[in-house]
Amino acid sequence: MTELHQRELITAARLHAAAQLIRDVNTALSASDLNIGRTPDELDALAVNVSGQPTPPVEFVDDPPPPKLRGRGAKHQAFADELRAHPDRWARLPWLPANHPTARALANRIRRGEFIAYRGSDGVFDAYARDGAVLVRFRPNPIDDRPLRLVPATPTTPKEK
Repeated sequence: MTELHQRELITAARLHAAAQLIRDVNTALSASDLNIGRTPDELDALAVNVSGQPTPPVEFVDDPPPPKLRGRGAKHQAFADELRAHPDRWARLPWLPANHPTARALANRIRRGEFIAYRGSDGVFDAYARDGAVLVRFRPNPIDDRPLRLVPATPTTPKEK
């Protein structure tokens, strides 16, 4: 048997397998399987999720409820609200959580807004650690504190020798 003949047999076998697959799919699918002629209400009644249970209807809401804060989150929220009421004033955080190895780590997390209480578009929280305590303040509508880079008004030319 030549190599060309072998290729033709392999191609024929593949075509036969593909044709058989198409026949199997066509016999498995009927008009009722394709939901042809069903009303939208009938299709909704047939809808099931992956576990086989009927799919519940979608319920839309206008605004989601605010997140419920418990434990540490509630303490941080009360402290942040008090700072918002007294902007630009420093206050000492009245506790240092046991899960923070240092006050500096906690100050960094507050400054980066990792706690929900210290996030928001109404301003930023500054925090720093001194002697194991965390000092925090709220600044509404902060401006950029970085120094401006001064650019000369007229270009300078190198001195001639």
